[in-house]
Amino acid sequence: MEATISMNGMRFSFVNEKEFFSLYDEILIVAFEPHPDTFRMLTTNVRQNHLKDVTLVNAALSANYGEMDFYVSRDTVSPTNAFCTGIQGSWYGHGEYRTIKVPTVRLSSYITRNIDLLKVDIEGMEEVVLKDIEGQLRAIEAIKMEYHHISSARVNDLDVILALLKDGGFDYVLEHDNKVINLSQVYQIDTSAPFLLMITAQRKEDTTPSVEQSLIM
Repeated sequence: MEATISMNGMRFSFVNEKEFFSLYDEILIVAFEPHPDTFRMLTTNVRQNHLKDVTLVNAALSANYGEMDFYVSRDTVSPTNAFCTGIQGSWYGHGEYRTIKVPTVRLSSYITRNIDLLKVDIEGMEEVVLKDIEGQLRAIEAIKMEYHHISSARVNDLDVILALLKDGGFDYVLEHDNKVINLSQVYQIDTSAPFLLMITAQRKEDTTPSVEQSLIM
């Protein structure tokens, strides 16, 4: 399944992760998941689907190696829902979350070769991680990122993130509620409450595809 976005003459095409395995004979995937319960499910999923060349890392991405507080839902029906985060008070109200400790790693230490696609969905840590890999952005061909605006967050400034992408040689498209929007429309969104943007970024230069495809999630 391929998703294509067209804007101002630029076309951005992506396939979902599983389709990569049918499209390419050789593909390397590195996936990061800090929640221990979700990580166990991810490990089982990879094993049951007989996926090869997949490296799973049970850690959160951060600016440093060590550990961090991680805020997870108290919901016993869906404790591993999508809004587990390393930023306190971002998605949950008082009493709706519990705190666990998770290990942290730096994404920069894993980028040792050219990357075809970097997928980022890290609940408000986007600026921190992009700054960590700022010097390696030109090794990445395309980025698919969820930007999480969290009013209580001390970092995660959209202008900083977009500047990092521009300086790294990317064109980008912004989506909100499944609609392509421009920056002026972004600035009209109510920032007193959390909101999401999808950022699809692709390198400006034409490059020859690598023989061995790689993907980091």
